[in-house]
Amino acid sequence: MEPWEAFDKHYNGQTNFMTPDVIRCGKAGTLFYELSSGDGFNGETIYGVTVLECLNGGLNKRQDLSGCHHSRKEAEDKIREMK
Repeated sequence: MEPWEAFDKHYNGQTNFMTPDVIRCGKAGTLFYELSSGDGFNGETIYGVTVLECLNGGLNKRQDLSGCHHSRKEAEDKIREMK
C-alpha cells in the first residue's frame, strides 16, 4: 500500500480541518506519515504530522507520534526521528 492510499483509506478521503494542505506523504518501516499545513487560529502557518501504523493489515493512528508544529523545520525533524 502506498502512503497516500493508507491515509485515503483511514480517513475516507477527508482532510484534516486544521492542516488540510498535504505537502507530502511517506513511509518509514511499518509507519506511514503525512506532512501537511494550514492556518492556525491567529493566521500563522502551522504544520501537522500525522502517523499511521500498519499492523496485521489494519491501520491505526499513532497519537504519540502525531502532532502540530509551529515551524516546518520542527515538523521535518519529527519525521526524521521516525526514520
